[in-house]
Amino acid sequence: MTWTWWDIGLFFVVIVVGSLVAGFIETWLEQRRWSKEQRQRDKKGGG
Repeated sequence: MTWTWWDIGLFFVVIVVGSLVAGFIETWLEQRRWSKEQRQRDKKGGG
């Protein structure tokens, strides 16, 4: 398989987009977990 600049560019874009999406999902999950913990604390009587 011969590598062209198109292949290299596409590969680079996939890696960059993949890492951005992974970081976004990680942040989103952290925020969801944090907000869930906050709600549980509020139910117990506001800390």
